[in-house]
Amino acid sequence: MLTASQEQFWNALKGPEFYCHQRANELTAIRGRGKRFHQAIDQSLKFIIDNFSQMDGCRILHTWLRVYEFPINPCKLTIYDEFHNQFGKFIMENDNLKNIKAF
Repeated sequence: MLTASQEQFWNALKGPEFYCHQRANELTAIRGRGKRFHQAIDQSLKFIIDNFSQMDGCRILHTWLRVYEFPINPCKLTIYDEFHNQFGKFIMENDNLKNIKAF
């Protein structure tokens, strides 16, 4: 039996699109639970920063915001500054993800 972090790692090996939708299904289950939801988003964004390219990371986030309509509040994320430092310029250069297609 795999631990949650091991399972997350194996899902990432299957590719960013698989990770995006697999994790979105897990996040949907805790959507609306405020602090717990944003802690899960924090963990997911940290994993994305460490394991995916800027393009893939932005496509995952874009999918979560546009397709799944997750109510992500940047003020409730502890990893926001790190995420912004790594992905912010890329997002701005791509017209706030308007030029990035969701998965």
